[in-house]
Amino acid sequence: MIPVKKSMYVELIKFENISRKYELDMINLGTGMGYYDFRYEGIPLKAFNFSLPQQNLYFDYQLLKEYSYVLKRNGIVCIVLPYCIFCADQLEETRKRYERYYALLAREIVEPYCCVPYEEWLRKDRGNSFGDDAIRKALTCGEMLIQTESTLQNWKRQLKIISFDSGEVSSHTKREIEKSIQWLEKILEYCEQKQLIPVIVVPPMSRTLLDRIGNRFRKLNYYDILDKVIPEHIRIFDYSENPYFCNPSLYGWPGFLTEDGAKEFTLDVVQNLGFI
Repeated sequence: MIPVKKSMYVELIKFENISRKYELDMINLGTGMGYYDFRYEGIPLKAFNFSLPQQNLYFDYQLLKEYSYVLKRNGIVCIVLPYCIFCADQLEETRKRYERYYALLAREIVEPYCCVPYEEWLRKDRGNSFGDDAIRKALTCGEMLIQTESTLQNWKRQLKIISFDSGEVSSHTKREIEKSIQWLEKILEYCEQKQLIPVIVVPPMSRTLLDRIGNRFRKLNYYDILDKVIPEHIRIFDYSENPYFCNPSLYGWPGFLTEDGAKEFTLDVVQNLGFI
């Protein structure tokens, strides 16, 4: 593994000492909502956040395979699945960003998904990358409305979603959904092989954003998939309609909790898991 401390991506700094971790009680996978919403500081258990912004289920699976040794037997694997996660297997706009995984995974795992060749990545300057990964300030009402509209338009464009009301998606997105389902199934199979306990977490989002994603979209492109893929014995913690955690005052972006909100949310998940 390439030394993580040399990475240009600030979000990789947390991996710098990952090889020294062992016998963890819990980890979480996921994309941006997992990255920002899970903060284990001050909680009395051994845990690690494997989420990165714009992380798809393919890299969730690869990171779990590479680093499952840090978990104890029967350790918890929280699989964070926001509403649009199945629509994004390979996004053209994020393929350059996938070069960060060269620091964490074998070249042959990363290169098929990344538009940056391994040799080019090696030549890049990867110094001076420290910073703060927490969202500290909540949006004002006006900012929330603006950011919500921008988020919806970006999702429709990037994910090729035709309508959040009708649930209609493009043929391209249908193919993305099928590939994403396969990776989720592989994650569940791997957990079973390694005697790990998967738990599905449906993360909250601001009520302002949630109200713009229609029930039809949620059913066709999310809950129907969970019903099809997730066995009955696997727990699902659905925070999507939680009145407390959907309060817009807890959000620094329509889908990401502030630092304080994330600490409260993480504590609630951990308590529901029975750790404390």
